[in-house]
Amino acid sequence: MFTSMQQLRAKVSSGERGFTLVELLIVVAIIGILAAIAIPQFAAYRIRSYNASGLSDMRNTRTAQEALFADWQRYGRSAAAALPGAGGFGAGAVLTGPGVALTPNIITTSDTVPLPRGLQVPTGNNVTLVAANEALSGASFTVSAKHTQGDTTFAGDSDSTVMYQNPTLHAVGIAVVVGDAIAPVSGTDEYSGVGTWIAK
Repeated sequence: MFTSMQQLRAKVSSGERGFTLVELLIVVAIIGILAAIAIPQFAAYRIRSYNASGLSDMRNTRTAQEALFADWQRYGRSAAAALPGAGGFGAGAVLTGPGVALTPNIITTSDTVPLPRGLQVPTGNNVTLVAANEALSGASFTVSAKHTQGDTTFAGDSDSTVMYQNPTLHAVGIAVVVGDAIAPVSGTDEYSGVGTWIAK
């Protein structure tokens, strides 16, 4: 015991000491300031990545629509499954990714029989999208997509290559609804100059 007291006195007398309370408070304040700056930026980065996922799935859906048109000369609409007698023209249904095996995310259309034709559309986790095609003919389509945790809805029209975004349509936590894909009309870009839709 006596030796350890001598060692302690020797350390103190040689100038070794710990941090003072002021030094510790300064370090804690610096860490607090860095956290106050980083946390909101991290949240913004997350929302941007969710938005990118929704935009990517919307672009993939446009590609799937063009593939369907190349095969059957008709664009499709979103549906739970391409079932016989399900038609294939009109507003479509909201697809949520990823689709499960029994109810895959499908864009479906009909030929003149009418016989349902479809293409499976992969969608990311928590991405919702809806595709509508022109009633009776399937000669044009519109599509709208959003990641549920994103803050921007994206849309496109078969009559234009422009991608549109609407940052005021749905807040974080809200999915797209059937009415978000405006009813398409051949030869007209339905999103151009409409409401708060802006070209991306």
